[in-house]
Amino acid sequence: MSLKKIIFFKVKTNSEKLKKIVEVATFYQEKSLPLTILVPDEKAQAFIDELLWKLPETSFLPHSTDNTENIQIRVFSKGANYQKHIFNLCSFDLPIDPYLTIYELEDQTSKVKLESFRNKIKIYQDKKIPIESK
Repeated sequence: MSLKKIIFFKVKTNSEKLKKIVEVATFYQEKSLPLTILVPDEKAQAFIDELLWKLPETSFLPHSTDNTENIQIRVFSKGANYQKHIFNLCSFDLPIDPYLTIYELEDQTSKVKLESFRNKIKIYQDKKIPIESK
């Protein structure tokens, strides 16, 4: 049985997307587990960076940004390997290795985004990776 998995969230509005991103990041921060949020470009990185400084409203989520080959935001965790759990906000699928968990959004805010999700999920299914819907 594989410990690796894809978890996707069905979202119909932009506010639902933001809520899910913050919920997942908060969960990892509270558990002192590392999380990488992969974003498609610097504009998205700046937006998510600001989001994590503003939410949750009772505090903020400590994180750093990285402008390497893949633009990333990393929710802080002491000395941990950030490549274990990743929230993919890009339009492309990810190879399951080296990840344990890949989060995806079934983004129903546009036909293009929904089609992108369907393509990614098909690739993951073809690789026989366990998929959970939440």
